[in-house]
Amino acid sequence: DASEQLAFSVTVHAENDAPSFTLSRTLVEVHEAQVPDAARFTFPGLAAGMTAGITEQDQELSFNITAVSSQVPFGATPLGENETDMYGSANPDLQLFASPVQIDSATGDLTFVLEPFHNGEVTLGIMLRDSGSAVTPAPAASPRQLLTIRILPVNSAPFFTLAAPEVSTDQDVGFEQRAFATGVSAGAWMEQSQALTFSLEVVQGPRGVDAVAALTCEGK
Repeated sequence: DASEQLAFSVTVHAENDAPSFTLSRTLVEVHEAQVPDAARFTFPGLAAGMTAGITEQDQELSFNITAVSSQVPFGATPLGENETDMYGSANPDLQLFASPVQIDSATGDLTFVLEPFHNGEVTLGIMLRDSGSAVTPAPAASPRQLLTIRILPVNSAPFFTLAAPEVSTDQDVGFEQRAFATGVSAGAWMEQSQALTFSLEVVQGPRGVDAVAALTCEGK
């Protein structure tokens, strides 16, 4: 014998699937910008395969980028997560970027704008988020992936100004003028430790003057 057959239904509630993506590289290297016009960089398709999950194509996607560590300037003592931010450092004098790093969720293009003359590197944590429910255990963000942006140093040309374009003195008389050269600098940001020397060359007039003339980095 068998009992009466009874019907029942099973409802499977949908849970948000975690979005996913891949990075085409984990290290991006550029040289420090010497002029503002050369400070913007774009790397097409750095992120690829962005998806909100199976059957969740209608959800909106966005990248969440946070700074994990940094080294500013290049070769300095690394800074931890509490000491760095999306500009490369929480210290305004040590910032690498003029604006936060961005990745386009549709194209995967990486874009950033450098602070001119600044160098160093920053490691970023990148997650892809969707607009679905984030109620546990349904994740709304992908696992974090790491990307390092390294800005290599470029030696900047030293510079100075002269107090006058010409000087005159009597024959067989010594000459010394203090502060003849002013604003003597090794170059741009973080190059103050470089040693400086002046070299003199005769471009017009009798030869041999450059053998006895001298200009010190103290400007005399």
